[in-house]
Amino acid sequence: METSNPSFQTSTATLVVRWAFCLAVAMVALWRLSENTADPDLWGHVLFGQRMLDAACVDRTEPFSWTAPGHPWINHEVGAEIVMGAVHRFAGGTGLLLLMVLAGALTMGLALKLGTDGLAWPQRAAAWGIAGLLAKEVAFGFAARPQIFTAIALVLMILLLRRAHSGSQKWLMMMPLLFVVWVNMHGGAVAGICLLGLAAAATTAQWLWARRLSFAPAFRSGRTASQRSAPFHGPGMEPTLNPVMLWVAATVSAAALLCNPWGCGLLNWLVESVLWLRPEISEWNPPGFGVDHLPMFALIPLSILAFATSRRSKAWWEPAVLLALGMASLRLQRHIPLFCIAAIAIVPPHLADSVDRFKDHLAHLRRILARTPVKWALSVALITTAAAAGGATMFHNKRDFTTMEVPRDEYPVAAADFIRRMGLSGNLLVSFDWGEFAIWELPDSRVSMDGRLDTCYPHDLIREHWRFYEGEKVDETVLDISRADLALIESFCPGSQVLRSDPAWKLVYRDPLAAVWVRNPGRFHSLDHLTGPAAPPRELTRGREPFPSRR
Repeated sequence: METSNPSFQTSTATLVVRWAFCLAVAMVALWRLSENTADPDLWGHVLFGQRMLDAACVDRTEPFSWTAPGHPWINHEVGAEIVMGAVHRFAGGTGLLLLMVLAGALTMGLALKLGTDGLAWPQRAAAWGIAGLLAKEVAFGFAARPQIFTAIALVLMILLLRRAHSGSQKWLMMMPLLFVVWVNMHGGAVAGICLLGLAAAATTAQWLWARRLSFAPAFRSGRTASQRSAPFHGPGMEPTLNPVMLWVAATVSAAALLCNPWGCGLLNWLVESVLWLRPEISEWNPPGFGVDHLPMFALIPLSILAFATSRRSKAWWEPAVLLALGMASLRLQRHIPLFCIAAIAIVPPHLADSVDRFKDHLAHLRRILARTPVKWALSVALITTAAAAGGATMFHNKRDFTTMEVPRDEYPVAAADFIRRMGLSGNLLVSFDWGEFAIWELPDSRVSMDGRLDTCYPHDLIREHWRFYEGEKVDETVLDISRADLALIESFCPGSQVLRSDPAWKLVYRDPLAAVWVRNPGRFHSLDHLTGPAAPPRELTRGREPFPSRR
């Protein structure tokens, strides 16, 4: 005789839907974090790191350009580039992809762990839901580039602060060590020390406020002193926490920033670089309100609502850090991933409490979701979503999902091949986004500029390049185009008009993406047979190819 146990069926359905939900979020995050398109600076990061490994020293002057040879080079990413160079030497593009994915998974995992601390199901769903919502925005900052180490360092700093505010002040001893590593991996350590100082200030303010309430006359509200200070008890804040220890940790951490190859010089440069506006670069501009960053814009009111309506005790440093990162994200797109990572770690407990506070208004929806058939249906939908995300991880806009790839419609792969086959070399006037690609692919030529920007190029030289790209007249005392032998620029770059107006320049190659110009082409006999600009077969400018395994 067949029997059934309704309570067992219900508990099983609940367990399955939870696992299916977590799996769907994890697979969506993996899909977003495993985007394998090479960043414009990836060639440089790998090459510079391998140069440091081979020479066992750090380059302090610019060695790759003809416009700024010998100019001081303050590389704020030495540690990250050494890691990336070593990984590439050992495992090629596959190793770089794995490094990027593991860094993203570690960051998301730690943030999610912090966001779920002290929560049980179904409250934990708030943390997983926020992680799923923000996976796209977090992945926005997870190309294979040194910024991934700032993301890891940020979530580790939040972890140390959380532990210290929970009563384990010994965790603060790890803070200076974190900043020693951070400042040698990426310049984002300066932003980190600012956030640490802000956290110390917020903690001090809360500590003083708690002391004020503790000594306030109880008759003002008819409550005892302990009752009046009760809101300061709970996760993230102990009323007896002495903020002096946090200020000591912040001060020592700030001093630890000097432990880099340039000492104070790096810190001075970082401050100047942050203050230098660069509107020509999209990630240094405010995000436009639209679909691209809709999760981030949705997160802002969601966070405000969560903190405003939550009954949980609030550690002031958490909303202070979140507010600072949110404001930074509205100013610069490059800060959006950091804001979202912090939100995953900080917002969920308050969001879960806010939802629980209004659970009576959601009673009808809760009854529907509690039905076993609905749970099984949700499980199927979530597993389907996870499978679709897994398929996208392997096949969406990818030729080989196991390695970093170079799209031929974004990088001048065919044009570089033409330059090598024709034996062309010399001073190369190059588009900004292709500078480090050219350093790698055309080692016999020196570039005019690349993605390192003000780390090794003067501001006036960078400005004149932007003017050239826009087709404007340049200051030849700063950027003397007559010293260039070749030009590798976009086919429809307005700067082509500048070259076309000079009879010494000749267009020798053109495809839908890139154009190659040569100054005084008679010097290169390999071009004598050309009667017009060469053009490759169209298939050579389409598709994707693996990131090179060696130079």
